[in-house]
This record gives sequence, C-alpha cells and structure tokens, in this order.
Amino acid sequence: MATKQESSFQRESITVGNIILLLSVFSLIFMVSLFPREFHLILNDILFTVIFMMAVLALGKNRRELFILAIFLTLTAWISSALNMIYLTGFSRLAHILFFIFIVIRLILQAAGARKVNLNVILESINGYLLLGVVFSIMVAMILLFDPAAYNFPDWMDMSNQRIPYFSEILYYSFVTFTTLGYGDIVPIQPYARSLAILTSISGQIYLAVIIAMLVGKYASRDQSA
Repeated sequence: MATKQESSFQRESITVGNIILLLSVFSLIFMVSLFPREFHLILNDILFTVIFMMAVLALGKNRRELFILAIFLTLTAWISSALNMIYLTGFSRLAHILFFIFIVIRLILQAAGARKVNLNVILESINGYLLLGVVFSIMVAMILLFDPAAYNFPDWMDMSNQRIPYFSEILYYSFVTFTTLGYGDIVPIQPYARSLAILTSISGQIYLAVIIAMLVGKYASRDQSA
C-alpha cells in the first residue's frame, strides 16, 4: 500500500513539476518581453531559478542529486549577475547549457518509456521542445559574451553587457531560427554563429519528427492492444 501511495505521489509531483515548468518556460519566452526593459534582468533570474527547480521535479529519478545541482546553478547565475565577471558568466552559461541538454534528454526518455500517451507525456514533449530552444538561446548569448559582433543585432542593444538585459531579443532570434521561420531581420555574421544557426534549425525539425513519430506509435500500439 505504501509503495502504491509513493508511486502515486511521485506521478502527481511529476505532473505538477511539468505544469509549472511549462508555465515558467512559457513566461520566459513570451511574457518577459512585455514588461519594461529595466525589469528583464530580475524577471529572467527569477524564472530561470523556477525552471531549474521545476525541471528537477518533472523528472522521476535522481531528484536529490539534481536538486543540489539546480541550487548550484541558481547560485552561480545570481552571483555572476551580481559580480558581472566575464569568466564566471561564461562558466554559468555553459553549465546552464549542459543542465538543460541533460533535462531535455531525460524528458524525452521519460516520455518514450511511458506505456501510453497521457498528460505527462504531452507535457514532457512540449517542455523538452521549448527547453531545447532555450538551450540554443543561451548558446547565442554565450557567443555574444565573447564576440558581440557575431550577429547583426540592432545597434541600440549593448551586447557587451555580460548580464544581457536583452535576452528576450536573443530568445526571439533563436526560436525564429529553431522553428525555421527565418524572418531575416537578425542574422549570424561570423562562421561559427552560422554553424550554430544550422544546428539550431536542424535540431528543431529532428525533435518534432522524433516526438511526433513517438506519439503516433504509442497511439497505434494502444489501439492494437485494445
């Protein structure tokens, strides 16, 4: 009985984690840009903190270790923002990239391991897709940290600022590339920035193809077993 209760509690916590994670990522991508720019830094820091914690809650295994890692990433993010040190900021962004890549892979595997398509599988698929787009946004931000001229962002954007008060614009460019929409108002200039743009667009299409195939396969197997 206790085991069933623990299993039920874990499933519920995963659902809650996925829902709050989705709302947090949604807010980071779509809502922050609606606020005055002077609030962007603090909003981004708060939302990334929530995303770290909810990403751990959305996973079913190794929560304790991942929670400690999430706290570490949160501290490095806040400290790098406060001290404005280029190497600490670079380390923080690299750590964020690796963490989110790990979370995306775990969400995909978790969804793939489910026996049928349910709310958690759908939420994990969506969260994985959005977080992958955030990963590429952080990669662009990391490039801009060391080479502000790698992209033709508008002149009024001071990309040499290590705290990136214009992360919403970076998100905009990254998701336009990630979805292969490609408006062309912001383009990569340096070769490594162009290579990242190719990787971004290909990854977005591959993710959709894999996830759709997985969901359709689970629906088909459910119908056959019924």
